[in-house]
Amino acid sequence: MTATTHGEEKHLGPVQYVVVWAALMVLTGVTLAVWKTEMSYAARVVVALSIATVKAALVAVFTTLAIVVILVVE
Repeated sequence: MTATTHGEEKHLGPVQYVVVWAALMVLTGVTLAVWKTEMSYAARVVVALSIATVKAALVAVFTTLAIVVILVVE
């Protein structure tokens, strides 16, 4: 991901936010689609929790990158 600077401000561009938002929306749709399948309840829970873990990791990585850009990029 690239950082943009405006004077003293450093931040990720809007494209990165949109990409992360779109990924989260797609994964939410996948979770809903899986939940409506004919799999057993336990299997649906495992898949839904796995997708939730991926979504949480995506948010954590994005937040970490945003902080790194603010603190490190000159």
